[in-house]
Amino acid sequence: MEAVPKAQTPFCSETSHPRIILASESSEFQNKLSQALEGLGISVLAKLSGSSEILPAVLKYSPQVLILDFFLKPHDALYMAEQLMRENPIPIVLFLPSQYPLTSEVSQEAYRLGVSLLYPKPMTDLSLGWALPELGEAIFRLAKTSKETLLSQYSKNRSENSNFQMPLPAQKALGIVGSTGAVELLKEILLKLPKNFGAATLVCQHMSAPVWDGFKDFLSKTLTKPVSMAKGGEIVRENAVILSPVQKTLMFQRSYVGKIAILENARKFKPGQVPLQPNLDEFLISLAENFKRNAMAVILSGMGTDGTEGAKAILAQGGKVLIQDPKTAIIPSMPENALKNNPQAILCESTRMHEEIAQFSR
Repeated sequence: MEAVPKAQTPFCSETSHPRIILASESSEFQNKLSQALEGLGISVLAKLSGSSEILPAVLKYSPQVLILDFFLKPHDALYMAEQLMRENPIPIVLFLPSQYPLTSEVSQEAYRLGVSLLYPKPMTDLSLGWALPELGEAIFRLAKTSKETLLSQYSKNRSENSNFQMPLPAQKALGIVGSTGAVELLKEILLKLPKNFGAATLVCQHMSAPVWDGFKDFLSKTLTKPVSMAKGGEIVRENAVILSPVQKTLMFQRSYVGKIAILENARKFKPGQVPLQPNLDEFLISLAENFKRNAMAVILSGMGTDGTEGAKAILAQGGKVLIQDPKTAIIPSMPENALKNNPQAILCESTRMHEEIAQFSR
């Protein structure tokens, strides 16, 4: 990779060099960013790789600004932002991963927890070069922020967000997958969900985009629970219905504020799978990894072996798998393969499926 071009002069010659700390798990990203910022007259006091190093480093170096990558271990940047605002307030610049839009729910949560500015994480030298002038200017400005101003803005953000009563982040998740012939039973399942469903309902379905958008609009007008087409960055909440767009695969990441929806262009397809987005197996595998034994999968009509590997992952984590009776499926291949390779799964006609789903949320 080529080096990022250095700026010729700092932004404000009369201003002392801002002092910052940078935390990222990527040493390559640390080195490139710190080199670029130092070229702007910004002093990088320390480069950290884990969140447990942050509070001691802030006390030791007294930086004026902290720059965080979102994913840190053992605690992510959202957790650290809240801890810092409580114990040692400091302006925080947070780099968001590309899967989280700046307008997403998780972005708003970052501001509520004390982050001062959000930037999309630059993944290439070119994108870093483009972001550098604005980022550098922001650091010079934030370095002048007093603790009183910082705490005032933090209190305002928390107060504004406290006025909205949001459902709790989901601890349980129902994942439904289907392909050809699945829509009618899918519709029936969603319409018969309990009124206050104590789990999130997450759906991946092979369908043309216009028809899927129309299906989402129908659900929004019919269901009494929130329905959305995933855009990435949503916090997965109780009683919500989130649909995967047909151009991407809905997947998940754990964070301090709950499980967060991300969209991936999944490319792992095995023989027998239908090579379409969303990738039903990758969706269920991600569901299993994030919700463990609190995940339930439902596998509906469709061709090929889609859902078989995902069902295996759900069961391995202690979750439950419901499979549509192949005798009732318009295209029985998906439920047949899933049942053949996952004998612990439950074969369901529609009545039992509704009963199992209702029981799951309690």
